[in-house]
Amino acid sequence: MRKMNKKGMAGDYAMFFVYIFIVFIIWGGLAAGIFSFFGDGYDFKEAEAEILINNVEVCLREKDFFSGEFDIYYSCGFNSNINEEHMIYVKRASDDEEIIFGVRDYINQCEFVGGKENINFPECVKKTISVRGESFEVIVGSNQDSRGILSG
Repeated sequence: MRKMNKKGMAGDYAMFFVYIFIVFIIWGGLAAGIFSFFGDGYDFKEAEAEILINNVEVCLREKDFFSGEFDIYYSCGFNSNINEEHMIYVKRASDDEEIIFGVRDYINQCEFVGGKENINFPECVKKTISVRGESFEVIVGSNQDSRGILSG
């Protein structure tokens, strides 16, 4: 009968734990990658609305929104894709004249009480701007979904 070298086999038994550790690292990395790609999207709607309202304010100070042939895309340098997932609402306080660009229903969705908790509603930013002695109420809404960009 041959005697087994138990001291020599100890190295093989120790490598089993290293193997299990590496398997857990690989599976953990795969799970994290899949979750980050297919998980919840990033919500930049409020930040995007803040940036857009600041750009609208700059343009409102330079241009007359209520002239007959005003084109916000050409005059302010905005992308025409704003119509799809954004709303820009400007109301002149002196005569209550208003102008809306983009999705008109966002003006209603911005006022819903339950819209703050619902991720399907747009994030809206309101601001009162004084330009050349006139006061304007500006509301900008954004509902761009970053998840649709990543994983459809």
